[in-house]
Amino acid sequence: MPDGYANYGERIGYIGCTIYNNTLGLRGGNADGTFHLTVCSLDYNTQQVTVDKGRIILTDCHIESNSYSSSPFVIANNDGAYLQIKGGWVLCTANSTVVPTFSIGASGTAQLLDAFVTGLGPTSTWATGTGQFNTRNLSSYNISNNPLLLRSQDSILIDGGFEGGSVFDAFITGDTSAITSRTSGANINLTTDAAQARSGSKSLKAAKSFGPGSLAVFCIGAPILDRKSKSTFKGYYKKPGSETGDMILSRQFARVEIINGQPVVTRVQSLGDLTVTFTSSAVDWTAFQTSEPLTATPTWANYTLMSVNLTGFIGPGSVHFDDFEFFEF
Repeated sequence: MPDGYANYGERIGYIGCTIYNNTLGLRGGNADGTFHLTVCSLDYNTQQVTVDKGRIILTDCHIESNSYSSSPFVIANNDGAYLQIKGGWVLCTANSTVVPTFSIGASGTAQLLDAFVTGLGPTSTWATGTGQFNTRNLSSYNISNNPLLLRSQDSILIDGGFEGGSVFDAFITGDTSAITSRTSGANINLTTDAAQARSGSKSLKAAKSFGPGSLAVFCIGAPILDRKSKSTFKGYYKKPGSETGDMILSRQFARVEIINGQPVVTRVQSLGDLTVTFTSSAVDWTAFQTSEPLTATPTWANYTLMSVNLTGFIGPGSVHFDDFEFFEF
């Protein structure tokens, strides 16, 4: 739908059509126009949709390719540039596909809603760009190549880069004495630290005072915004010193209550543990993130957490954490 014409394109509809084997399947170039496609197929187009201006709305469509050399969905930086994919099946049959899936300009919007999605952008993010991006109620197989992460600006953490003067997203849950502070304890202390940073200028430093077997546990987490959602995360850890021992990372759904002014985990459901055994060698920044299958949030939970158990870590010493991102689908 080209630009440059007056009074046209307000409701161009296609029902039950197939658009296939093109360099570009659909292009919206008219700020006043809208393409409506219902129960259609976009099959093996090199790029499926570009919205430079106007709106493209795909309802209950089949969108398929075996690979992409660039983002299949591109929304330009134009006010009102809008793409909605609602229902239907979106799939890419190759094991290695384009990263990212959606490219969204600052004033653009993309929505992926109520669809079955398989095999797009493995181990990457759903979108790049600063425009609005929404997902809701996506389904797939338990194990798929789907992206597990949204994008950095959609993280629900307050300060997952730990750049602030205070620690916002972490709190102590286990210590050798009664917990009286979110971040300062007898055996474990949480601070932002400028001596180590993966990006930005600081990281989270978890410092342990005593030896192996002394209780030292803390959590990084965020309140759950949608009780019907699934949640994912990524983050990095680093051990710059020669300390040895074990660190257990556990992704959790939790019920967190404020008791005597302190956050307290009153119920927890662990979704899987990762035990890291440190040798005397330093460990550079190491990534870890959610694996599939994704688990729906239980109705009683109000927080999603990454619990870090340093009880088996041989102190005194410290482990650093940076660039944490938590997402909800």
